[in-house]
Amino acid sequence: MFIENTDCLFDLEEAKQMQCYLLPCRGQHCQPQYADHYRSAYHLWKTQMGHALKYESKLVEPELRSDDFFRQKELIAIFLKEEAIGLMVLDWLDLSFASTLESSYIQGYPASIIQGLIASGYQQIMTMGNLCVHPQWRRSLVGSGLSEAVIGLSVKRLLSSNAQGLLTYTRNERGIHRLVYSFGGIPLMRDHISHGMASDIIFTQRDHVIPCTIPGIQPAVDRLYAHCIDTQIDNAYFHWESELALGV
Repeated sequence: MFIENTDCLFDLEEAKQMQCYLLPCRGQHCQPQYADHYRSAYHLWKTQMGHALKYESKLVEPELRSDDFFRQKELIAIFLKEEAIGLMVLDWLDLSFASTLESSYIQGYPASIIQGLIASGYQQIMTMGNLCVHPQWRRSLVGSGLSEAVIGLSVKRLLSSNAQGLLTYTRNERGIHRLVYSFGGIPLMRDHISHGMASDIIFTQRDHVIPCTIPGIQPAVDRLYAHCIDTQIDNAYFHWESELALGV
């Protein structure tokens, strides 16, 4: 259930110590000096996605494999000192290739959604998912801000790449759809049932991104992204993306 909270964690003194990192999802693409940051981010992903999978599947020991993590390209994360406290996993897909259209990820969307994007001229898209927040930094404990900032940083990453837009599912019982809409996302399908839960399928066109409409969030996102540390080794693996344009 979505809980409104007027408090904002970026009013806290600790928020001044937060740092944004851009990390690869495969360890071999991470600069060695940031290996511990990579491990912290993976630990947060594994722990929180494990809890989410258990909740969704109702299984005592759900099966979560690291494949779901490193099959994607990047993650953008907020750290407090050396610990990851919030992150989003990002990927880039080219819809002109059959191998993309036949992937399990794209096949998870209704065919009409993907066909509509292609018909509208979208080829290179960014995706985001697996929003993870450390339990000690959830809205109910410290106020709003962390989930909003992670989504805002993901939108910033969209703008610094060559992707034409950002495609994502949201978990509506957590109110995540409202957060994505606050940055200019538009619904392609509302209350689509995915994994037994209502989800909105949202597309954010790069030319239609707006400053976050939630008070206090956009300045925090701008500050974090302006000093974002890119930990990735320059590699052809990221060949068609533009370099991270800090401060955009």
